[in-house]
Amino acid sequence: MNYKKSLYNLLIPYTNNETIIFNSFTGAIGKLDKNTLKHYNENQFSETEIEILSKKGILIPVDLDEKSKINSERKKGIENNHAKLFRIWPTSGCNARCYYCFEKGIKITNMSKKTADDVVNFIDNTLNEEDVLRLEWFGGEPLLNVEIIDYIMDKLNIICANKRCEIQNSMISNGSLITEDLVLKMKNKWNIQSIQITLDGYDSTYNQIKNYYNPVTCNFKKVIEAIKLLSKSGIKTAIRMNYDTKNYQSLVELIEFLHIELSGYKKLIYYVFPVWSSTDEYAENSYSSTTIADMNLLSLFDLLVKYRMSTIKAIARLNYKAHACQAWNLHSYAILPNGDIAKCCESYNQVIGSVTQGITDIDTYNFWTTSILEEKCDSCIYLPLCQGGCKSSYFNRMPHCFAFKPIINEILKWYVSYLDNQCK
Repeated sequence: MNYKKSLYNLLIPYTNNETIIFNSFTGAIGKLDKNTLKHYNENQFSETEIEILSKKGILIPVDLDEKSKINSERKKGIENNHAKLFRIWPTSGCNARCYYCFEKGIKITNMSKKTADDVVNFIDNTLNEEDVLRLEWFGGEPLLNVEIIDYIMDKLNIICANKRCEIQNSMISNGSLITEDLVLKMKNKWNIQSIQITLDGYDSTYNQIKNYYNPVTCNFKKVIEAIKLLSKSGIKTAIRMNYDTKNYQSLVELIEFLHIELSGYKKLIYYVFPVWSSTDEYAENSYSSTTIADMNLLSLFDLLVKYRMSTIKAIARLNYKAHACQAWNLHSYAILPNGDIAKCCESYNQVIGSVTQGITDIDTYNFWTTSILEEKCDSCIYLPLCQGGCKSSYFNRMPHCFAFKPIINEILKWYVSYLDNQCK
């Protein structure tokens, strides 16, 4: 069989005698010595090299069209008709005032029961027998309108039972309003399976960035206790640590604290992510984000792995993605408190319809759901990791490419160095 090089091989100098090779499609990573690198550059491989490199997808059969396979899988993911995703905002109000919030200045609206009825009808009309219904409660802070979540779930539980649809419930919350009684409701009535809670730093830094309206009852210590309650209940909790160049040292303190304070608690997922500011007006804020991944971010990765709070594979995010984002899916909608529909919560201003009228802006809907990429993305070596990037970036200041692209070479060196140390 004849072979050719994969389109998605990335070469990175590592030591004087070794070069890292990484395939962004298969996820294969390894080192080439000088002789093998010479063979690679000259397309002259030994039988042993062909056998090893072809197993890893570094070399592929000459008749294999990787790009067509990637494009086909992206299209399949977008057109998945079995799962229906609704990101529901019970309210646009929030009890915190994070400097980086993309919703700054939004009109505070609480969903009414009339709108909730329309939301339920819209979802009901979208669902087919035995579909998977994925609900993500968003906001604002969704727990500021518990009554509406109760109201909607009471109705959807009946609908899904009749249609034999599975419900998968998640939530994004700051965690400050969670109590023991509320956790019981989340677990037993709402069937919340996972929740994301953001920690922007340790203690006083967290409290300063969150800037709660009532810091006596809503604060760092309260959120830590909420995480413990969620863990004890069996709800998977993703702890997102927002990284800004100004809060690096506080995140170090946070990780040092969490690995002791939450030791033994189960179903906790930790990850660090660079934040971004939604408009230029935040530039004067002392915590304003650069939005760019840097070496401090990599140091935080290393600390999480050191304390076994994450694995190197999970935190490096080097896995192939079938398509970029759930918002691309034909049946994915963000439903705002007034019943307006957007495709993505980050682009909530871009209304494409409503729960009473359905989708009215077909052109924008088609933009979000097309599997066709710009040429710069279609020909990019990172395509399997990114799949065309963030479509919200066309309408706001969200970074277009995947967040870790600025330090991808350093992440790969760190990854290989870690594996080397494990083998010693």
